[in-house]
Amino acid sequence: MWYNEPMKHIIQFTVTKDEGVAAEKTAFNGLAASGWHTAAIAMSLSVQVRPFGPHPLMGLGVDDLRWMKPVRPGDLLHIEGEVVELTPSRTKPQGIAKIKWTAYNQRGEAVYTFTPIGIVPRRPNQYMRKCQ
Repeated sequence: MWYNEPMKHIIQFTVTKDEGVAAEKTAFNGLAASGWHTAAIAMSLSVQVRPFGPHPLMGLGVDDLRWMKPVRPGDLLHIEGEVVELTPSRTKPQGIAKIKWTAYNQRGEAVYTFTPIGIVPRRPNQYMRKCQ
């Protein structure tokens, strides 16, 4: 799944259009998306992927949130995820999942990473069903 970053969305996150011109004189050397705009896009993409199928996810927080490179007008973003931790509940039919998501631009450069922590449903234990 890809997201094309239009310039108008980047400019909407700035106070004035003059900031686009002034951006040439910053450490970013040009217009760049707000980090929180990039975070919102990445979160939206991660929800659309539905890593745990149709089940809703309840968020508990986010670890290791980092912006690595600026996102520019016209950049195409996609995300890749890796399950880094699954902790089953001892008393409930659910568990805690951590997925490290990384957003990449069209050049394959990592631009943003975050690891949300969520409560996810747990598959029924086959052994427990046989014993009931």
